[in-house]
Amino acid sequence: MNEYQKQIQEKCIDFAVRVDALRKDLNKRHHEYNKADQVDRCASSIGANYSEAVFAESESDYIHKLGIA
Repeated sequence: MNEYQKQIQEKCIDFAVRVDALRKDLNKRHHEYNKADQVDRCASSIGANYSEAVFAESESDYIHKLGIA
């Protein structure tokens, strides 16, 4: 994994941590359970899609999967 990929991975993790805090706040203060769950699923899919991109079979496949993430 090169430096660029490490930076993206760190940003994905930081984003997931911030969204988790938002989800907890939505549940605790606003009782928005459905919205909080949807936000959590959307945010966690970014990291999952990026992981798929890292292990792409070709450069064009990497670019395509990174675009989805």
